[in-house]
Amino acid sequence: MNFVTAAVPVILLAISGVYYYLDLSFRKRNREIQQKILGSKNDRPTSNKIAGGIQLGGPFTLVDTQGKVVEDTDFRGKWMFVYFGFTHCPDICPTEMRKMKAALRLLNNTHPDIASRIVPIFITVDPTRDSCERIAEYFKQDGFESFVGLTGTTEQIKNASKQYRVFYSAPDAAEKENKDYNIDHSVFIYLQDPEGNFSQYFSSNQTSAKVSELLKGSVEQYDQERLLEKEGNETETK
Repeated sequence: MNFVTAAVPVILLAISGVYYYLDLSFRKRNREIQQKILGSKNDRPTSNKIAGGIQLGGPFTLVDTQGKVVEDTDFRGKWMFVYFGFTHCPDICPTEMRKMKAALRLLNNTHPDIASRIVPIFITVDPTRDSCERIAEYFKQDGFESFVGLTGTTEQIKNASKQYRVFYSAPDAAEKENKDYNIDHSVFIYLQDPEGNFSQYFSSNQTSAKVSELLKGSVEQYDQERLLEKEGNETETK
């Protein structure tokens, strides 16, 4: 056995160790961001104000994969199932988007009437590389055609991210020039009700089955509350 052959397992083990460390560091940072911005796991948001009175969600103006201008108000009457990421993301983004897709598929199998009211939305945090065409191509390659893909100018993306308290590291001038960079960003999936109010968020450690269950619960709770409001208003008018 020569030196090169003997060194290969050691090199592979070292690479795996570095990857594992970076993955743990990323997840730890994401949990810290979650704790700081969204409060503890015991908090149950019931409006677009969550732990500490912080507002989550709000107005934005972006463009879809067809180049059509899209505003948050265009989704009124539907549930917005929102994820912020970027198409060059090596694993976290496609993993979370597949989870969204799987959660909706599970929900559609048992409650198609509820699933049909939920719109999965992808908003890029990388407007430099994620053009309308690029996002459309990414959706087609990875099977995300059911998603609404949104991009925009740097300022538009910054504003949309700010509305949802999304953290991401913007590339510097040199990185933008050669278009070879990674983006560190918070990893949450957000749910807004048909009136545009924040309902709840989902973290990366929740399974698609759990997310599906929580989606169903949120919609049913919303419907029940609106029914009670309607009955209350009818009683008052009598």
